[in-house]
Amino acid sequence: MKKSMIAIAATALCGAVFATGDVSSGNIVGYQIIEIPVGYSLFTMTFKDIAGGQYDIQDVKVLASDGTDYEVNNRVKVNKLAANGNYEATYNYRLSKGGWCSSATFLGRNVVMFGDGEGLCVYNGDSSALKLQVSGSVNLTPVSMEIASTSYRIIGNMTPVAVDIQDVIPYIGSEICSANNRVKINKILANGNYGPTYNYRLSKGGWCQSATFIGRDAVTLAPGESLCVYNGESDAITLRFPSPID
Repeated sequence: MKKSMIAIAATALCGAVFATGDVSSGNIVGYQIIEIPVGYSLFTMTFKDIAGGQYDIQDVKVLASDGTDYEVNNRVKVNKLAANGNYEATYNYRLSKGGWCSSATFLGRNVVMFGDGEGLCVYNGDSSALKLQVSGSVNLTPVSMEIASTSYRIIGNMTPVAVDIQDVIPYIGSEICSANNRVKINKILANGNYGPTYNYRLSKGGWCQSATFIGRDAVTLAPGESLCVYNGESDAITLRFPSPID
């Protein structure tokens, strides 16, 4: 992508999970509306926090399919993923209470925070696709996210352009992970189960299904779309996403 496209926040091309990615921007500050399908999906913020800190879940707004405020209580839910692969507390969206709640109690601000590229599991219990609106500044630099040894984490594409999974590289320190089959990723299906498992094999050229290199254009991440990542290495790894202007 060219810098000029990012500077005007070009409309992102999204995949099956996040079908639309309409971006509005002045300079490199704007908002993006990301479609969430019925059922489960994995989501991350597509912009950096303007103040340079973490995101507050209260800054993620739920919209109806027509772009108006979504007023039905307790149908849209989010979870963080713990290092052991289990989901943490469930938060539900209640516009009548002011936004995201624990049960029927408004969480307030600075309670549920997440950093650059950190993803959430989203459940849409409505009968039709809904939308999440996020805002911030466009990220123009590569993003690196750490996954502790023998741990799970949801990590996603926080840029406003689609990313090929072969451009998402796991590192240990400054070296690309060279051990086969220790770093694994999955997308999530609408029913909440995980889809095919892909593992990183440097000797094969990158991400593989079993021991077969999947090539390019086989698995892409739309803006805001996330993966469940498992690090089976004895050391922490860093998963590096490319810059949207590379």
